[in-house]
Amino acid sequence: VAAGRAADRYPGELLPEDPYEPWAAEPRDRLRLLFLKVLRLAERWEALAAAEPGDEEAHLALIQRMADRGDRRAAMRQFERLERGLRRELGVAPSPAALRLR
Repeated sequence: VAAGRAADRYPGELLPEDPYEPWAAEPRDRLRLLFLKVLRLAERWEALAAAEPGDEEAHLALIQRMADRGDRRAAMRQFERLERGLRRELGVAPSPAALRLR
């Protein structure tokens, strides 16, 4: 519950209008990592997968949720997003656990 409230209060990236300001790089990165952690704690998988396309845990939670409600088509589309995100962000394929879930 507290993590959800914290995620709701996150105003967004530090100085988004000036992303190349050198002094802001480290605080911006630190805040982004903290925000991703808060999203994970709050189990806000959609937001986490959108913010971090290579986050396999977030995608797998979404796929499992879709499979549990019987929406196989949506689960397969989510798996495809996971696969693209992993390849683009990290240059890797989905884990054996993800392949088993598929």
